[in-house]
Amino acid sequence: MYKSLLLFLFIASFSFASEDKKLAIAIAGYNRPDYLDETLEALARNPESMTTPIFFFFDGGRDAKQNENLAVAKRYNFPFATYILRDKNFGCGKNLIDARRQIFDKHKYEKALILEDDNKISSNYIQLMLELLDWAKKDIGNVGLVSGWSNVPLNFEEKDFFLNKVVRNAHGNYWAYLMDADCWNAIKDVYYEYERSFLYAGGKSHYDHQHAIRKWIRHRVEKYHPTQDSYAEWFLNPNYPVGQDGILRLSLWEANLNYTATIVNRMVNIGKIGLNYNEEVWQRNLGMYELDEFEEDVHLDSFEIWVGKIR
Repeated sequence: MYKSLLLFLFIASFSFASEDKKLAIAIAGYNRPDYLDETLEALARNPESMTTPIFFFFDGGRDAKQNENLAVAKRYNFPFATYILRDKNFGCGKNLIDARRQIFDKHKYEKALILEDDNKISSNYIQLMLELLDWAKKDIGNVGLVSGWSNVPLNFEEKDFFLNKVVRNAHGNYWAYLMDADCWNAIKDVYYEYERSFLYAGGKSHYDHQHAIRKWIRHRVEKYHPTQDSYAEWFLNPNYPVGQDGILRLSLWEANLNYTATIVNRMVNIGKIGLNYNEEVWQRNLGMYELDEFEEDVHLDSFEIWVGKIR
């Protein structure tokens, strides 16, 4: 069904060397090759990037920079890279939904790290997220995905104390998260209904259907979970985001899965210019976050749920 919408370019050396299909990395991009370059430079410092299949999903359309993105990505010589060039503008939401469809539904991977072209990660990020997901599945149970993004700005000394601390049902953006197939299978029907109903035109079509999407969200909340926790009121807020991040939170809530994140950020968003940011907005909301490296992350495999005040 979707194959006709995609143009696949495989580098000659590509093969699924990791036949166990334990992990894949997805990277979504559109027209910001400079940010992509910085993101891939950080990714390449993670040893797993040289042994893990990486799928690049480069969106198309009038303003796309597919050739520039492709040239940037190929410079890093990732051994197991696949490049998927959209033949039209999918838009951010549809591009990311299909990325997970390809990795989980088609290729049957067990886990996926989902990155966007402005997600700059630490040099031990992949290993740390794998450890965090394994720990959270055992110690928390109903975990859908984990991330090293934190919207708590801490200085270096404060970070040292909180290195192994995590929060459940973290607030903020869904960036650089690791999810497994169980999570995807639990939430994908919500996503696919959202995609069929509102993203059929691609591009920024969710903006054109904001009223209809919020009506659809209200219907889901009131019909399926009328007495669930206080999050229900949040979803019914008239300003609740209707992009794919908003639907991710909704679908996790419906599936009774939580989002666990480290208190200390191990990634930063570098996208000063993009769909939701200009330089002024980025500086006001994200300019205070620093990406520090911690040697302890190499050996960190046990975490603590933090329930108190952070600052």
